[in-house]
Amino acid sequence: FPDGFPLLDPIEDMEIDDEEFRKSMRKLEILQEKLQNSSRFREYAGLWEAYEQYAKKMDLEEKRRKLERLIRSTETVIMRDELQAMKRVLRRLEFTSADNVIQMKGRVACEISTADELLLTELIYNGVFNPLTVEQTVSLVSCFVGTEKSDDDVQLRDELSAPYRSLVD
Repeated sequence: FPDGFPLLDPIEDMEIDDEEFRKSMRKLEILQEKLQNSSRFREYAGLWEAYEQYAKKMDLEEKRRKLERLIRSTETVIMRDELQAMKRVLRRLEFTSADNVIQMKGRVACEISTADELLLTELIYNGVFNPLTVEQTVSLVSCFVGTEKSDDDVQLRDELSAPYRSLVD
């Protein structure tokens, strides 16, 4: 076939016998005739170049979509690894069981609304607050509320140094 493979007629060669399909084929033929007989079609000299550029654009769009899908799948794998690491930490700290069921310690951490729920829960469960006075407790808990950073060296009183060390450790 020097001119390429001959086109098959879907109705005669492939024996498609559907009235809706016949109507669609007829509409296609009418539109193709209108397009070929259109003066704008014949006047536009760069039509094929524009078509080739459009085809290249569509190919590039498809490549971009594939790359975006690849990036999303890679991000999903990374997030899954991070999630597994977080779950391991929660199990080691006994916030969840081996079956990933939230334990009492985890429920306490869920009720705390500060930046360091896990740390504050550990301090509670380790009994750090038990020997402290009200003033010392407020002083220690204020470390979780403040958001300002300071370069000043703060001198702690002796009675607050032990709770502060437990917080830092």
